[in-house]
Amino acid sequence: MTKFIFSITLLFLTSNVFSQVEGDLSEARKKREKSNYLEAAKIYAEYLSKNPNNREATNEYADLLFFELKDYKSAEPFVKKVLAYKEDTITYGYARAKCEYFLGNTEEALIILKKVQPLVPNKKENDAIITDIKKSIASIEYYNANKSKLASKYLHVVNLGNHVNSAYADYVPVVDTKENFVMFTSRRKNEFNTKVDFEDDMFHEDMYMSKRKGHDFDTAVALPYEYAEVKDVGNSKSHESMVSLSPDGKILFIFKEGTLWKSELNNDKWSVPVKLEKSIISNDYVNHATVTEDGKTIYFTSEKKGGFGKLDIYYSTKKTDGSWTNSENIGNIINTSGNEQSPYISHDKKTLYFSSETLPGFGGYDIFKSTFDGKKWSKPENLGLPFNSVADDIFFAPKDDFSEGFLSTNRNGTIGDFDIYRFYFNNVTDFDKKDLIVIDNSDTSASFGKTNTVSLIQNLAKDPHTENLFYRVNDTLILTNASQVENLIKIGAVKKLDIEQVKQCDTCVYKSTNYYTILNPKIAEDTIPLIVNNNNPNTNTTGTLAGEKTFVIYFDFNKVNVSTEAENELKAALTFINANPKHSIILTGHADTKGTESYNKKLSEKRAKAASAYFKNNKVNKSRITKVDGKGESQPAVACPADPCDESINAKNRRVEIKLLEIEG
Repeated sequence: MTKFIFSITLLFLTSNVFSQVEGDLSEARKKREKSNYLEAAKIYAEYLSKNPNNREATNEYADLLFFELKDYKSAEPFVKKVLAYKEDTITYGYARAKCEYFLGNTEEALIILKKVQPLVPNKKENDAIITDIKKSIASIEYYNANKSKLASKYLHVVNLGNHVNSAYADYVPVVDTKENFVMFTSRRKNEFNTKVDFEDDMFHEDMYMSKRKGHDFDTAVALPYEYAEVKDVGNSKSHESMVSLSPDGKILFIFKEGTLWKSELNNDKWSVPVKLEKSIISNDYVNHATVTEDGKTIYFTSEKKGGFGKLDIYYSTKKTDGSWTNSENIGNIINTSGNEQSPYISHDKKTLYFSSETLPGFGGYDIFKSTFDGKKWSKPENLGLPFNSVADDIFFAPKDDFSEGFLSTNRNGTIGDFDIYRFYFNNVTDFDKKDLIVIDNSDTSASFGKTNTVSLIQNLAKDPHTENLFYRVNDTLILTNASQVENLIKIGAVKKLDIEQVKQCDTCVYKSTNYYTILNPKIAEDTIPLIVNNNNPNTNTTGTLAGEKTFVIYFDFNKVNVSTEAENELKAALTFINANPKHSIILTGHADTKGTESYNKKLSEKRAKAASAYFKNNKVNKSRITKVDGKGESQPAVACPADPCDESINAKNRRVEIKLLEIEG
């Protein structure tokens, strides 16, 4: 797998012949020759702290940091120092530009690259160098033009920390749905893995596992050590890498011997891995895969002949007899002349996430998405910052609602080379997901007091550590506007108030959150004014008070006919209408985000008219139906944390709200 992921090779051959320098660096050089780069780096650093002006040692250390360890942050001052010695302007000019870009100094990097570019001799052996410089310039220009393209100001992308990550490359996070564990691949040295791969001078890939402990992860260990449930999915002296987990968590895909294998979960134990079906993988190099939720389609990356580039994305579908069709290339809308990597298919089977080194982006590999309309895939869209960076971003694995997930990257801030990161949004409520949240304090329950409760709300809003606040009234209505909550408290509409305070924390792997619950025992259940829940934390709503009631019915995708479940809700609404002759009826239709806006507007209108027809057919006077309207996708009932919406959110937005208002007089 990694001969493609980590293809940052020595673009320039440095004439770094070890010479005799003051002191003894022979041990450092021996370790470097044996690819023990980290150990060698410690010796060089100590030597240069005592001999800072030694040219040979500086040159060797700069090479080690930049070309072999790819530690661009540490390399930058030493590369600059070598340049000052007027040695190999092309090599170290390029190296400095890369360092500056990695550190975010894009303008400086662009100036240097444009100076170096014409100095490279136009020879065939320099094609890789010339191509890489052109790509670097294009990436910087793309960054400058798109640096304001943030996925969300509430998006946090956080390193999992040194319990999981190491000074070596760590990548391909494989996580169960409840995040009880993270399995991943590492190029770190261990007692079973002491020899380097001759192709890239890195230790062999091994599979590791770390179990979750609260809001952190335990120290990772190589499989199957300590973990009996994966004793048949252990490492060998060759390459083994994690790949992915099926959505139901029952099939684990791994990479070894240049192709894909699978292990199945039976009685909490993983079976001995077997190769994927021949019709899928053939005899080609295959290194990553993702399977749809129904298990009927698999997308994978391969070097099959006849593709559009190096690694291309292919797919295969399961036939009725359980066998698989011969794989097909997904097409050149997605695949390019370069490498496309790490596909991930969404739960609704409509969105494919993947990484590309060739499509326009901020750095090396960027993460993209493409959507399927039933006939073709859309033009790939860059996910933007901070999902992507000026470095390589790959192995993107979001949760089913896109509110959180994992990825691998070698961006500035890693512990070493590639690290595993977790992302989440701080503008999404998590009242019902406390098992996946950092709770700074124990849940705080308190007795109700109007003055004290309003004071608590105001103090939380003023807290400089607060990034977001959510309020849940009577277990139904979710609001973000504090004044609206205060108004409901003052009129006696609140029997129970839950408050979720999401705090600012750039180093928290999980959300830093406090919860408060305030109960008002003085309010009897039957005296609480009716409050309608629109479940949209991004909509400024006050709810509705006495004299109003709302019913909601849901529709299947692209349908306007009333289902049995929806009809039961309509019957409940009809009962209320017949018992309350002074109430007028407002019908408002909504739609999901699939399809065009104009089509969804008409679709939602038809849904509202279907509800209207039901009431008319059941002898409700048409004069009581004062409004029948369709909002389409313009006013979703449930906000999407990111585009595209997951199917679970889309399903909640395919609805008609039946609002019943008491008529004055």
